[in-house]
Amino acid sequence: MNMAAADLSGVWSTILAGIAMLAVAMVVFWIRSRIYYRRWVTSAAVSPLGIRLVTRSGHRESLHWNELESIIIVTDDSGPLDTDLWWELKTTSGRVFEIPGDQPDSIDLLKKLQSLDGFDNESVIQASFSVKKACFVCWKRGSSVVA
Repeated sequence: MNMAAADLSGVWSTILAGIAMLAVAMVVFWIRSRIYYRRWVTSAAVSPLGIRLVTRSGHRESLHWNELESIIIVTDDSGPLDTDLWWELKTTSGRVFEIPGDQPDSIDLLKKLQSLDGFDNESVIQASFSVKKACFVCWKRGSSVVA
C-alpha cells in the first residue's frame, strides 16, 4: 500500500507541475498581449481626416491627424523573414499606434505623413536601411525638422 501511494504522489506532482507551467504560460501570454497590443495592427486605412485602425483582435480605433504628437520609425533585427520596421504614431493623449511597415496600407500612410510640415524623409531612408534595433524620429508636433 505504501508503494502505491508513493506512485500516486509522483503522478500528482507531475500533474500539478504541468498545471503550474500552463498557468505561467497563460499569464505571460496575457501580459505580452497587453504590452504589444498596438503592435498587431492588421489594417490602417488612411483618409483625409485620419487613420482607421483594426487590430488583430478585431478592435477598431481611429486617429485624427490633429491628434498626432510624433512619428517614429522603430526597426529591429528580425528581417528579412519577419517585419523589422514599424511606424509608431503617438497622440497628444498618450495613445500609441504601431503599424507594421510591410502592410499594403503603409504606402498610403507614408504619402500622407510626408505631407506633414517638417516631416523628415531622411529618417525614413535611414530606417529603411537599418538592420538593427533603432528609432528614427520623422516628425514631432511643433518642430521644424526639414529633410
